[in-house]
Amino acid sequence: MITESDFFRMYVMMTVVMFCSSSYDFSELKEVIFRVQSDQTVMSSQYTDDLYSESLSMCSLMCSLQEKCCVASFSDETSICRLDKSENCCAATNIAVGSRALKRIEYFPPECSECVSFGMSLYKIIEITATWSEAMNNCTCFGGNLAEIETDAESGFITNEIFTRNTGAVGYWLGGYNFNNDSDLEWISKSNERMPYTNYAPNEPNQPASENCLMAFKDFNFEWVDVYCHLKGAYISVGYWLGGYNFKNDSDLEWISKPNERMPYTNYASNEPNQPASENCLLAFKNFNFEWVDVYCHLKGAYICEF
Repeated sequence: MITESDFFRMYVMMTVVMFCSSSYDFSELKEVIFRVQSDQTVMSSQYTDDLYSESLSMCSLMCSLQEKCCVASFSDETSICRLDKSENCCAATNIAVGSRALKRIEYFPPECSECVSFGMSLYKIIEITATWSEAMNNCTCFGGNLAEIETDAESGFITNEIFTRNTGAVGYWLGGYNFNNDSDLEWISKSNERMPYTNYAPNEPNQPASENCLMAFKDFNFEWVDVYCHLKGAYISVGYWLGGYNFKNDSDLEWISKPNERMPYTNYASNEPNQPASENCLLAFKNFNFEWVDVYCHLKGAYICEF
């Protein structure tokens, strides 16, 4: 069971200076909460910076002031604060006695790095190979899900993008799986429904009882095939945050700008919000035609800024 001692709570006073015809100073009090894990350190990568820090609290402050930092670690022995700026809240950690890993409880990424867009969706095409389960989990860490292709136009866009990159990947995982142990596959988000659109290669799927996972396969011009889930492939993540939050810990959500008022208009999907006590944040969700759902705030998704 997670207790309050497993969390590190801090308040950051942000001072913002705006330059226009004249200058204005104003302060914003922002709460940032980290989960602390003992004897863990963030793995070094191209996305990490090692900086001197006087304390764990200073390290957490340094992370909170970096837009792309969701995970950090602090070494009591060396006073090194390692900041991971990959925008990935599931950044890998190693066992390291005397170090403590920090992970933000809520994180709103500043951008979807290296994404491509089609319609209302953003796609992150990831060339690092993984099993289907690994790919699915990694997409969740980036705030999206394995791509679920629902129209011929969307399929054509994805296929053209993959051909243009010409990376040499044998195939790309999609979000299809044989959930019902039958003769076809279903999308993760709609495991009890037939796919409304498919782009299978000829005679596919041919062994869905054992080849449970869906891949856009290079040898068939990236048409779809069923394959064994333990194989390694590249994958495609697809994920919009809105400014709604459950400020009152009740049965609905409010706009950030008006936390004490009911929303004058809503566009919730059926039976939503369904868990606002724990799923505190508001998302326009692709799988419900971008109608609104309540979700866990630590998930990563694209977002819309209004000015």
